[in-house]
Amino acid sequence: QVEVLSAALRASSLDAHEETINIEKRSDLQDELGINELPNCKISQDDSVPLISDTVENMDSTLHYIHNDSDLSNNSSFSPDEERRTKVQDVVPQALLDQYLSMTDPSRAQTVDTEIAKHCAYSLPGVALTLGRQNWHCLRETYETLASDMQWKVRRTLAFSIHELAVILGDQLTAADLVPIFNGFLKDLDEVRIGVLKHLHDFLKLLHIDKRREYLYQLQEFLVTDNSRNWRFRAELA
Repeated sequence: QVEVLSAALRASSLDAHEETINIEKRSDLQDELGINELPNCKISQDDSVPLISDTVENMDSTLHYIHNDSDLSNNSSFSPDEERRTKVQDVVPQALLDQYLSMTDPSRAQTVDTEIAKHCAYSLPGVALTLGRQNWHCLRETYETLASDMQWKVRRTLAFSIHELAVILGDQLTAADLVPIFNGFLKDLDEVRIGVLKHLHDFLKLLHIDKRREYLYQLQEFLVTDNSRNWRFRAELA
């Protein structure tokens, strides 16, 4: 909806620009001929004004280019100001996003709420869906921080929702950013691994077939559990 409205505003601004040009041309022609009015002269819009759908496609390609450029820039070292700029977006108020990203600050967990990181992890797929995959670079660092959190409840929350996040991000971002975290969850505690195991099919079906085959040999690793009496884990695997 934001893209369509932005495209409509851009198209209307182009219409206004065309109208201004035609009026200026008309006044110049009147000055040259020395008359007050030109008979049968009507302001017509140029047919070359782009359609809204075309503008949206151009915006999509521009966003895709910006996203790719940000991916490349993430591989290099940033100054604090540059890092701050990479987390800027125009979907929600920036102050609101900054407040959300600050929820992973360890000092907040000690002074505000010990469960705050878990709440942040629980709502992350919704935030990612709201911002869109073109703004994933704003959340990537926060997601990696949560995935390595000391509390297993935080990692468990992410493990249960990683397949939903993969649908939001698409196959390319999933392969680049989520697969390494997914592999880490496979070697985590049973409480975390069962989240991955429960939605194993939902996640693997989003990967390319060559990458998918690599996990066939890792299924047997699920037979090794922290507690041999954990029948629920074996039942989920079965």
